[in-house]
Amino acid sequence: MDFLVENLFNIINKKNNDSREYLSKFKSKDLIKLYDEAVQSEIGNGFNLNIDYDRIEEVSFKTFDDKQLKGVYYKNKNSKKWIVALHGYSSSKESSFISSFFLSKLGYNVFAFDFRNHGGSDPSPITLGVHEQNDLNYALDFLNKNFKIKKVVLIGYSMGAHVLNRYSLSNQYKKHKVKLGISDSTFLHLSEVLKTLLSSYAKILNNKMSEGIVKKLLEIYNKKHKIDVLEKSIIESSSICKKSFPIFFIHSKEDVITSYKDSEKIYDLRNVFVKNDRIKIFEKGEHIRTYIEHNEEYTNMVFDFVKKKK
Repeated sequence: MDFLVENLFNIINKKNNDSREYLSKFKSKDLIKLYDEAVQSEIGNGFNLNIDYDRIEEVSFKTFDDKQLKGVYYKNKNSKKWIVALHGYSSSKESSFISSFFLSKLGYNVFAFDFRNHGGSDPSPITLGVHEQNDLNYALDFLNKNFKIKKVVLIGYSMGAHVLNRYSLSNQYKKHKVKLGISDSTFLHLSEVLKTLLSSYAKILNNKMSEGIVKKLLEIYNKKHKIDVLEKSIIESSSICKKSFPIFFIHSKEDVITSYKDSEKIYDLRNVFVKNDRIKIFEKGEHIRTYIEHNEEYTNMVFDFVKKKK
């Protein structure tokens, strides 16, 4: 069992090591163009984000444990409003940049960065939330130190959405001028997501075996890497939180990676101290694909949400 668990731990992290080596062969602009072309093709009907690629700049910054994170931003003339995009597990800044770029039409600058052990950022065990939340804090510190900021809107996808939801319950958002969040396909319980990941790597695992392996994985994080990946869960933090910025929760009933019921549960937990959250559960759409499959409705709802908060 221990040998199997060690190997699965390495696989979860190695996948991103391999992708980093591949992504390092390309400039961010080239990768963004590839994502842009793919999105245009999938949505069709003449869809075009109209990106001025000359405005895209690459940056890097250090996070709390001295790891270097890579980022990319798009400056919209003299705007002081920023979208900060948070990618999902095994994804990268280029993907979240393209997925969130539609908000630039409202005059926002767009900033996306790679979490640890993703894209061009330094290797480090992926924690699916705990250390990634710290990465977000340092990304927002970097943004506020280098630009004049009036307003920040966070938009997160899957793991990025989970990070957003954790961050929203901290006391950092006022300092960082975060006013709104858009949570696309989040999850609530880390153990359930780990079981889903494990089943994708080892098809022979049944539910009982997965539970045992997840328990062992958590022990590896705690004992070997000194990381408590269950630290300050959303349920625990929600019970003591008194104030947060509004969040628009988006999910699909067809999502088999993360459950739409998790978005509903977080929405209900927050309803005690936030009265202007929103939620939309689509009947159809794969994991983090509702922007593609319901583009016009998705875009209009998010625009409406963002416009109402000055």
